[in-house]
Amino acid sequence: MELTDKLLIAWKRIKKDRRTDFIIGDFEYDVFDNYKDELLDDLKEKIIKEGVDYSPKSLRNIRVPKTSYTTRPGSIPSIPDRIYYQYLTDEIAHEIEAKLLPVENKIVHSYRYSSSRNSEDMFLFKEASYTTFEEKTLELSKAFNFVVVTDISSYFERIYHHNLENALRGLGATHEIVQALMNLIRKWNKGNSYSIPQGIWPSDYLGNVYLDPIDKFMMRTGHNYCRYVDDIRFGVDSYADAQKILLTLEENLSLIGLTLNDAKTKIIKSEQIEDELFPYKSRIDEIKQNILLEIEEKVTYNPYSEDFEYDEDYYDQLSKVDLSSARELFLEQLELDYPNPSIARFCLKQFKKYRDQEVLEDVLNNLDRLVVVTPRVVDYLKNIYKSIDNKKIISQSVARYIENDTKYDWQLMWLLQLLNEFTEIEKDDIQSVRKIIMSPKGNLHDAVLVSALLFLGKHGDSADGEWILNQYEINHSSWVRETILYAIRNMPVTKRNHYYNYCIGQDKFLDKIISFVKMKYQ
Repeated sequence: MELTDKLLIAWKRIKKDRRTDFIIGDFEYDVFDNYKDELLDDLKEKIIKEGVDYSPKSLRNIRVPKTSYTTRPGSIPSIPDRIYYQYLTDEIAHEIEAKLLPVENKIVHSYRYSSSRNSEDMFLFKEASYTTFEEKTLELSKAFNFVVVTDISSYFERIYHHNLENALRGLGATHEIVQALMNLIRKWNKGNSYSIPQGIWPSDYLGNVYLDPIDKFMMRTGHNYCRYVDDIRFGVDSYADAQKILLTLEENLSLIGLTLNDAKTKIIKSEQIEDELFPYKSRIDEIKQNILLEIEEKVTYNPYSEDFEYDEDYYDQLSKVDLSSARELFLEQLELDYPNPSIARFCLKQFKKYRDQEVLEDVLNNLDRLVVVTPRVVDYLKNIYKSIDNKKIISQSVARYIENDTKYDWQLMWLLQLLNEFTEIEKDDIQSVRKIIMSPKGNLHDAVLVSALLFLGKHGDSADGEWILNQYEINHSSWVRETILYAIRNMPVTKRNHYYNYCIGQDKFLDKIISFVKMKYQ
């Protein structure tokens, strides 16, 4: 397969992978896709010219909230750099996957390579997943007296580049590809010997490879062990065995610069596994079953129609499905100090699918308690917005919250993106965003600034457009400058194009944004 074809596959893969990105960048992907042939050719020339000394742009980083008020880093490379990272990792995965523990062993359940160089999916999502990991955990609980549950502290931040390189070379990956990959990662880290970007497919795969020596050690020494990314579980028959294996595991992890998370390490009696790890499993199973029965009874559709699922009558019928048990579970979570993210995601997914308006007020009043599941909240609110009569209740509630109560840039970015998609926006809502973006308190995170610029460019007035335009000359990142050129698309065409003429030639991708806007917004 030629390099051109490999880069195209990498592009297709990141288009799928980006659905779960920590940082939003929709318009850039639209622009890149429109000019992909030319831009991929440019990337190919850069790769050939620079070789292993490929020079990337800086990563876009943001802190992503977790439970207990902690955060983790989320990172996104620029699109060309991400394609290059995907391509290099694809090359390595295709060479070494067969040398990792087989999927059939049911030991490693995370991010197993599809072994297809042509597939848009990098991984086997059915054969290895968090679901299969949970199933294996239940198998261990039936075969042993205890199950040990643990995970690795700050895993992706503590991946040591030298050890990763040794692992890849030891598995037989091509020298030049490994060298190019490691140089890319080191340049992103600006001399820091630790950490790989978290939250994208290539890093997910490399994270699996990094623990390959641990996987093989645990298997070859006869330990009944399974893993999903950095979550580790194994079965034992006594506390003494559990302590002995944990000590051995810690010793081996220390050799590659890692430690176990003591707060999340437990030795659980097998009969308590479901209560400890899956306390809501029976209720969720019951909810799912009740919903299926309700659908069979109340929902009809034309099986010969390809687009029946988008039919409003179909949605009308879905809205009649009884979700009282899901609502009860959701409201119980909102009463807890730390709502369970998995349960909240499950409930919000059902509320979105069946356009359940009864929990709308509860969601809007608890945005501060649903921070960790903000993308699910956004999905739910988007869907409800389409069907609700009083649309202002959503936009106004979100606008007031982002003006007064948001603590995390990541959540603010998502909620601004949500507001940007609404069609009915009040002047007060726009003013709430102006207060954020024009605040004298200090510099905004780029992700927040970008989302706010896009919002004001779409919903603001001519004065907002002028203000956005003036920001271009300020010392902003390339990401913000790209956004500014896209955000002014609704300005009077003559004025906008006159400014574009001034900007043309500064950067290839900026030129493509200008061409894209001129084509789409005459």
